[in-house]
Amino acid sequence: MTLSLPLKVIVIDDEPSIQQEIESLLKPIHGFTFVGACPSVKKAVTFIEQFDPGVLLLDVELPDGTGFDLLEKISVPYKVIFLTSHDEYAIRAIKFGALDYLLKPIDAKEFYEALGKVRASISPLQVQYQVANYGFKNEFPTRLALRFNEFLEIVEVQDIMYCVAEGSYTVFHLDSGRKLVSSKNLKEYQDILPAGQFLRSHYSYLVNTHFMQRYHREGYLELKDKTRLPVAVRRRDEVVDYFKNLQ
Repeated sequence: MTLSLPLKVIVIDDEPSIQQEIESLLKPIHGFTFVGACPSVKKAVTFIEQFDPGVLLLDVELPDGTGFDLLEKISVPYKVIFLTSHDEYAIRAIKFGALDYLLKPIDAKEFYEALGKVRASISPLQVQYQVANYGFKNEFPTRLALRFNEFLEIVEVQDIMYCVAEGSYTVFHLDSGRKLVSSKNLKEYQDILPAGQFLRSHYSYLVNTHFMQRYHREGYLELKDKTRLPVAVRRRDEVVDYFKNLQ
């Protein structure tokens, strides 16, 4: 029987307190070993080449660039957990890329849960980093990475007709007729998809306004392909206002 070696972990963050806290949290965990920390993109490139880690705990914003800048300089698809303060743009970008992240200050329970997911997952694809990087630099990302148990798919935001909540899952209905089921709930996608383009017409429905054709006073939306979606009573004024503002 071959025993798996511990995953080597490097922390890339310019805050000494964060470096020390993560080192302390890692000590009692089997399967991971802390090999060091560095505070910048430039030093991280050399550090990674020297130690060949399995996991990067990577701050989004560093003194000489961003975590995304670093990922563009290294070719091996390391497993990455982003570190960020309560920065809505950074978090939104990371979610667009379907990547893992931790908020600072680090919560021990969330830290251990994130490591557990990393241990069980494959390394993210380079395209996920590209999607997140674009979202970090631009207010309205045009692509969304949807991660499933068996695969990951990149979807053009403009191709999403509407999303439907099914319990804790979200079903994406695409313009092509395809359906994709994500394990994340609808509220998460409402928070990251552009509010000016997606409208919550109902507790269970998030609609791309580009595909909205008519509002019927009986309480439903008709899309361009004749699909009918319900409009909640308390959402009707918002839907009506949307159509009025188009005039």
